[in-house]
Amino acid sequence: MSGAANLERLSELAGVITSYRDAWGNPRQMTEGTQRALLAAMGINAEDSDAITAAIRDFEEKPWRRPLDPVLVTPHERRFRLRVPLTLPAAAANQTIEWRFEKEMGEARDGRARFVDLPVLETRKLDGETLERRALEIPFPIGLGYHRLRLFGSAVGKAAGDSEGASLPVIVFPKRCYLPRRRSEQARAWGIGTQLYGLRSARNWGIGDFTDLTRFLGVASRLGADAVGLNPLHALFPGNPERISPYSPSDRRFLSMLYIDVEAIADFAECDSAKSLLNSSDVRQRLDAARKARLVDYPEVAALKFRALELVFRSFRERHLGGDAPSASSERGAAFRRFQLAGGETFDRIAAFQALSEHFGPDQEWWDWPEPYRDCGSDEVVKFAADHRERVEFFQYLQWQADQQLRRAAQTARDAGMAIGLYHDLALAADRAGAETWMNRRFIATDISLGAPPDDWNLRGQNWGLPAYNPLALRATAYAPFAAILRANMAHGGALRIDHVMGLERTYWIPRGAEAQDGGYVRSPVAEMMGVLALESVRQKCLVIGEDLGTLPEGFHERMRAAGILSYRLLYFAQDERGEFVAPRRYPSSALVAIGTHDLATLPGYWRGRDLDVRAELGLYPSRESEHSARERRAQERLSLIRAFKREGLLPDSFSENSSELSFDLVQAAYRFLARSPAMLLLLHLDDVLGEENQINIPGTVTEHPNWRRKMLLDIEELERDPRMLALAGAIREERRARRRTRRGARAGRG
Repeated sequence: MSGAANLERLSELAGVITSYRDAWGNPRQMTEGTQRALLAAMGINAEDSDAITAAIRDFEEKPWRRPLDPVLVTPHERRFRLRVPLTLPAAAANQTIEWRFEKEMGEARDGRARFVDLPVLETRKLDGETLERRALEIPFPIGLGYHRLRLFGSAVGKAAGDSEGASLPVIVFPKRCYLPRRRSEQARAWGIGTQLYGLRSARNWGIGDFTDLTRFLGVASRLGADAVGLNPLHALFPGNPERISPYSPSDRRFLSMLYIDVEAIADFAECDSAKSLLNSSDVRQRLDAARKARLVDYPEVAALKFRALELVFRSFRERHLGGDAPSASSERGAAFRRFQLAGGETFDRIAAFQALSEHFGPDQEWWDWPEPYRDCGSDEVVKFAADHRERVEFFQYLQWQADQQLRRAAQTARDAGMAIGLYHDLALAADRAGAETWMNRRFIATDISLGAPPDDWNLRGQNWGLPAYNPLALRATAYAPFAAILRANMAHGGALRIDHVMGLERTYWIPRGAEAQDGGYVRSPVAEMMGVLALESVRQKCLVIGEDLGTLPEGFHERMRAAGILSYRLLYFAQDERGEFVAPRRYPSSALVAIGTHDLATLPGYWRGRDLDVRAELGLYPSRESEHSARERRAQERLSLIRAFKREGLLPDSFSENSSELSFDLVQAAYRFLARSPAMLLLLHLDDVLGEENQINIPGTVTEHPNWRRKMLLDIEELERDPRMLALAGAIREERRARRRTRRGARAGRG
């Protein structure tokens, strides 16, 4: 086999996809240099032919040199019995294998079997020794969950290199993600999408907070909405409040502290120093200016909030924790201690990371810290946390408050009878400088950046600057980091949107220093990851919505549908091969529908071409020709939309097709159009209703555009009285009910 063929073979074994079809259907072949770079990022040496040969041998032989796989992920079937592949030398045929199966909830069952009595699956000869893979059946029912099989015996211990034996994590998952038992309960639901930081009120501290969210949920429920969709609420960087992108967080398992409502903390009422601070003329003036600002001033908000929160925590510590005493001195203190204990080692480590970041300063990333502090489990990190216990507990206290306030918001939605309630958003990855990467760096490829290849919307491709979980290393952890992230983000909601859901099957990796178009795809263990997702979804009764925009693997939509993951369908992209917008009835039922998303233009901005103007001003077009083509295409799309609305009877035939001005009639027509679709969920974006032209985020920019800073045009108090909001909510309710009646009537007619 040639050197190039060997490299191709190694890439295939490691999951590096060396060729794909781009957004225009053209074949793209990965260069050898990119293959080597991606393999190196996965910890695989492919520098020369000897290294490649050795790596191939390791891939092919390793599964035969261990008795059990790193993990077994299997669907739950009717009359399900677990069959576990077990690999041992043929010479161990007469050995007795003793086993213990430990169910997740604590029940354990023991058994034994002779290796020779097990059915043979495969055989192989290595180094002159015959190895056999046989099927060990666990002869009792096993339910959904995270279980563990332990094997004992001299043959197993020798094969595992451990005298204690071998163990196998077993994950048993449902066939589909959670969907309502009676789909009519949530069929044709609708919700309102907003950015939490952008909510305006007369009482917040210059940024939307969890109390604003609670009040907004009340408004949404009274308008008849079933859900409120949010931006990711992940933990950011307290020591560097300019790092604000919710899609480049520090850690996706924890919450941003800036969303805490300081005055809603029970301990604030007991803290005279915090109340005095709030009543000072300087702070009052600064708060008033922060509220009135059109954009969120993150450094100012952080300065105001953290100053008050430190006073509140100090009071809480003295009153409820007994100062330096390790035990709590009140029930409230005991509740905090229980929250700490439930968070476990991970909770301790993120708080230590935040204290370390503060200690070393915002100019140093964690890889710039002295060597011992780069390892989250080092003795030096443990000692630092002990020496700075008060500061570490301060950050844990803030997580406790954030969790309590978000929990109350979620309860408000349930009490209001909202079918879904909070609809959360999960970012694709965490920032390489964040706590999640620091804690999981053994499993993360940090020498690459995630992104996307060129397409119609981003002709140069996209580089998101985010590292990726190494799929080989992630599988070796039995998907524990992935499950923990899902669990945390489903905890207080009825739906979870997964950003770039194609990452369950493949992600686009760009080597360090390369251009976006020079990257390539790396395969993920899709069936197993979808299985873990389904298990967490069913356990927490949380709908899953997959953001499936962009270049998709062949058959991916079908795999999503089979797994019960709703598709994410946008009006902007729902066009046929002739460029005409498809009728509402052609949208799938297993989907969320919306006009756009945070990375795309608002409807007013789209109609007036504001997004095209901004892209031109920022030099984001590769050429004048591409800009001219984009403007021509937009003009044609406006015409096509008007024609589509007229075909549905949503605009009169006399409506002018030449205007680039967006009337409220057009906004209403667009949402009535989507509301007629059979899609399970419709998301209404506030910006479209209120006439906002500027989009939330422009991909490819950081400081060139005020990404993630813009506030809503109206206060929450005004929103419920706004005639546009009332009219549009009424129109959506009418269309969704009408569609339901039509379907019910059709069924009755068939009967």
